[in-house]
Amino acid sequence: MKRVKQYLPFIFLFVSLFLDRHLTYLISRLFHYQFVISSQFFLMVLLFFILYYQKWLVYLIFIGLSFVYDSLYFHSIGISTFLFPLLIFVGYKWLHLMTYSKIARVASFFILIFIFNVGSYFLAVFYQMTSYSFDTFVTYHLFPTLIVNLFFYLLSEFFVKKLHLI
Repeated sequence: MKRVKQYLPFIFLFVSLFLDRHLTYLISRLFHYQFVISSQFFLMVLLFFILYYQKWLVYLIFIGLSFVYDSLYFHSIGISTFLFPLLIFVGYKWLHLMTYSKIARVASFFILIFIFNVGSYFLAVFYQMTSYSFDTFVTYHLFPTLIVNLFFYLLSEFFVKKLHLI
């Protein structure tokens, strides 16, 4: 049983990678594709790995998974491959703040989502993968994504806390 608990975060990492794609599709479909809301459970797991694992392991795992993430979401290699190491770097720079309080972890997650989405937009513009204006991106993607993922983060933290109490 102890071995299963040891590998459970890594299994959840892979599950969250594929869960994000399906949740994004489901949430966007609920809004009749008026808003493109991206689920960011993968970034929640990244934040967890930053808090509890060594830096070299986190870089190794997420650089490897960035190729999978790029091929699943962007159908091109380069966006997540550049952004995940940047997010890990920022996360480790703020590690002392994230361990300070729950509000600091929520703010860190909010900032990581913001950096990832804005960075993805600007890299997509650079690679000429999108023609949306920045105003349209903020209104129909960034703002709704931040709100929904903030709700998901608070909800998941509540359930994780309840599971530890059992």
